Amino acid sequence: MLHMLTKLVVFCTFFMIPFVGMADKIHDIRLDLFYGGPLAQIAHDYHIHGEITYLGSGTFSSLYMHHRVNEEDVHTIFFEEIDLNPMIPFYYQSDLPWVPSEEGLHELQIWFSGLNGAPVEEGASDTLVVLVDAYDYLPEREITLLESFSSMNCGSCAILNPQLRNMVLNNHDQFSMIFYHPFGYENSPIYNFNPKDNDSRRAFYEVTFSPFAAIGSMYQGSAEWITEERMELKHNRPAAFDIHATYYIQDNVLFASVETESYANFWNSDLRLLVSLTEDHVGFDSPPGSNGEADFYHVMRSFLPDANGVFLPLQQTGSIFSIELNLDLSHGQIDTTQIELLAFIQDMESMEIHQATRLVYEEPADDDNGDDDNGDDDGDETSVYEASSETGIYVYPNPGNGLFNIRMLNGSVDGFIKVFDLQGRLVYRVNDYRAQTTADEYVLDLHHLDAGLYIVQIQSNSKTFSKRISIIP
Repeated sequence: MLHMLTKLVVFCTFFMIPFVGMADKIHDIRLDLFYGGPLAQIAHDYHIHGEITYLGSGTFSSLYMHHRVNEEDVHTIFFEEIDLNPMIPFYYQSDLPWVPSEEGLHELQIWFSGLNGAPVEEGASDTLVVLVDAYDYLPEREITLLESFSSMNCGSCAILNPQLRNMVLNNHDQFSMIFYHPFGYENSPIYNFNPKDNDSRRAFYEVTFSPFAAIGSMYQGSAEWITEERMELKHNRPAAFDIHATYYIQDNVLFASVETESYANFWNSDLRLLVSLTEDHVGFDSPPGSNGEADFYHVMRSFLPDANGVFLPLQQTGSIFSIELNLDLSHGQIDTTQIELLAFIQDMESMEIHQATRLVYEEPADDDNGDDDNGDDDGDETSVYEASSETGIYVYPNPGNGLFNIRMLNGSVDGFIKVFDLQGRLVYRVNDYRAQTTADEYVLDLHHLDAGLYIVQIQSNSKTFSKRISIIP
């Protein structure tokens, strides 16, 4: 059975696999990151590359790298004139890409020997074992996401932030960015825009300093090491999903519709769909901190419903998942003329971002929601907004503190309203509710439930519709 590995250290999992003729390994090389990724496409180059760290003393000057696939022939490459001090990462890449010839699960082994002029038989590392799923087709990556964690009292942040911003602007078709101020003790106004989601992403990446940056599973660390080349390494890897996502704004409510399709098999993976809203520019009359920054870009304002994301059920090749999300904008603190919404799928254990895309703004239909005089839908049934308008059911504010409004715009709700937790357990039910007008609201009181994600299921016109909601403290 094909399976996806579930931790970063899983597709960087280390096993002691002896190399024929090689002496006992002395572990002078630490295998830090592998960039090849857990997916491959048949008949396409799969680049074997990553980072290692020298643990000894003196200068790191030369090394042999060995790799093989499925216990086949070993390929060896010699790196010389490295000339790095200990603990400074060395980037390696094989001069021979692997080209998968058939679909299925393949085992890649990588190890190192002959450190600093030692015999090639003398091992210098453990063996890195990477399990790679190869598929006949995988989509191209739409957007590569950079998440940047900064501080208003960080001098180096003020130097690096413009560099990162310019890198993203100069590669707008390929890169995008979310900018966080994650340290609550600073009383940063950017942090105070949305403490909950700032805290969630800081905790997710275990951010303890700034400037910090993350490229999913590929890199987490000091932002000074972020380069276009590193971003392109991620961007050139195939993706596992297609994402179609659109949004519109009506009556101070932002409505987003997202549909995903999987092109790979995932087993026992904690995959989440995350939708972020950033504001292109937030400026202050005077710097809010000590480093002189008064203008900030790609600022995270909200996640829909929050930064914990929406759990994706078991995903196999061909699986389709769709959801509608909304955000109350009535407080008026976000300039909707300069927002960007991003949808991305991330494994919450490995941190791998499998695909990311920008949401496209699309006005809802001006006619009677695509219905003809008989009430039948005369529009394109695949249209995101005609499908949304056909239900005419909106649940807001979302996230909320336990009190939600259900707004019915197209007829009445009959049957029931049910609320489920993410394990599928029924936790609340309203029986035989009916709204008699064409524009009515029902107040759903869920104060008795714990904070978290839930599914609201509504029966209307003999059809059942589901909305995901988030209860926050």
